[in-house]
Amino acid sequence: LLSPYTELAVPAVVPQLSSKHVLTTEWMAGLPIDKAAAEGAIEPAERDRIGERLLWLTLSELFKFRFMQTDPNWSNFLYEPRTRQLSMIDFGACREYDAPFAASYLRLVRACA
Repeated sequence: LLSPYTELAVPAVVPQLSSKHVLTTEWMAGLPIDKAAAEGAIEPAERDRIGERLLWLTLSELFKFRFMQTDPNWSNFLYEPRTRQLSMIDFGACREYDAPFAASYLRLVRACA
């Protein structure tokens, strides 16, 4: 789903170390987003770009892909300063949403705007 978006990275699955109940992926370099910001590793303009990408990702997951990583823990997103990429990790809480749910949720968002 995210392969066309080079600013976002998803680790490759390691099939020989995965099973029905265990998903093993490659190591992704980077700092958890909250730590990178706290340590001052991100300039304000870059922090804004990352925030925009995270908002785009959240809305795209829900309304375009209708498949979402549903654990909103900032440590599940890594920032790699050398490449400016965001990596998503920890896929233990993902779920698919049907079109009627997404449409209802969008109506709720619009009503609150």
